[in-house]
Amino acid sequence: MMSATLVADSFVSVAAIAGLLILYFSMRKAERAEWINRRFGFVIQALICLMATRVLYWVTDLSLFRILNMASAGLVPLSMLLLSEGLMRRHAPLVFKFFATAGAVVFVLGAPFEALYLNSSIMIGLLVFQVISIIAIGAWVVIRDRSELEAGENRIIDRLSWALLLIIPFAISDFRIGILDFPVRLSGVAILFLCWLSLSLNRVRVHHIQIVYSMLLFVVGSGVAIATIGIIAGLDWPQMVQSGAIILSTGLLLQVRAEAKAHVEDDERSSLMQYMARHDGADVKLFLQGLQEHRLVAHPLLLEEGDLGDFDASLRDHLRRTKIVTASRSMKGADGSVAEQVGWLLGKYNATHAIFAGDAPFQLVVLNLPSLTGEPDTDVELSVVQRLLELMSRVGKTDD
Repeated sequence: MMSATLVADSFVSVAAIAGLLILYFSMRKAERAEWINRRFGFVIQALICLMATRVLYWVTDLSLFRILNMASAGLVPLSMLLLSEGLMRRHAPLVFKFFATAGAVVFVLGAPFEALYLNSSIMIGLLVFQVISIIAIGAWVVIRDRSELEAGENRIIDRLSWALLLIIPFAISDFRIGILDFPVRLSGVAILFLCWLSLSLNRVRVHHIQIVYSMLLFVVGSGVAIATIGIIAGLDWPQMVQSGAIILSTGLLLQVRAEAKAHVEDDERSSLMQYMARHDGADVKLFLQGLQEHRLVAHPLLLEEGDLGDFDASLRDHLRRTKIVTASRSMKGADGSVAEQVGWLLGKYNATHAIFAGDAPFQLVVLNLPSLTGEPDTDVELSVVQRLLELMSRVGKTDD
């Protein structure tokens, strides 16, 4: 039967692996330089190997996994240094490179020797190596010359430095030596926070303070819930810490998944705006043909006079004035007849939006944007689409 400590340690580690996999597949879709993605991937792979070999050793008791675990632990600082160099576009001080590389070589080459695991001084050495490396990298990142980097690059590096500082106290709990014998290993929790921060790196819509505020609310809320459950259930201190780590890991994993989804949606919205910005033609049909290939847009159709025989002139007048209508706001500035026609129009073409595209001849674009409906920036983005369609329509008439 597994002990409570082993259950808690395994759960937190497996949750961290799941969070890292979510980050890895999200990172591969991100529009960064390939060499940055490779360095990011190296960090993620080292951490996945660290967590996975740990759990596999606990479950199987095979020494192979213990060897791989120590080797992975030795590679983590080096992988983080390489990522920091890539993000800052600067070489780290030579002493940092030597220290991280030498440490990695020592622990990777020494991993196969069984005697190392029986010597607590080796474990203390691994702890000191990791803590010094992370502090050194964090200090180098914090004191950088911000003027040499763009605002977006500084934002990314700031969030990385927070993640590095966050890892240190949690990682110490992994070394159950003397007074450091904690009821549960918390490095998995730190990794999940790292995943959260990493997924927010390129989200320009989200400011630093929003992330910090969200994390503080999450930690405080989780802490109150954990303490309340512990009091009700009559848990002792180790049991409360172990239960809290499980609850915190679960919540963080769900948050990482939600952040990954938001990250993908932001990228898709950005690519939609980039398509509109790059389009240099004056042909509305050609524009809609390209738009139709985008994942967020379903079935954009160009309707002209002949397609609108079922609708009277009042609908056209309303569309000329409002430019964009949806089922939710079709009543604004319209009488009952027009609102009914808008609902009928959208229902007929299974559309969420109707956009006025031009006059003489009257043109209307209907399209389905279920993923964007209700989003705060949708109105602005659709206004850009409407303006672009109207301008293309005018250019087309001028060419004629």
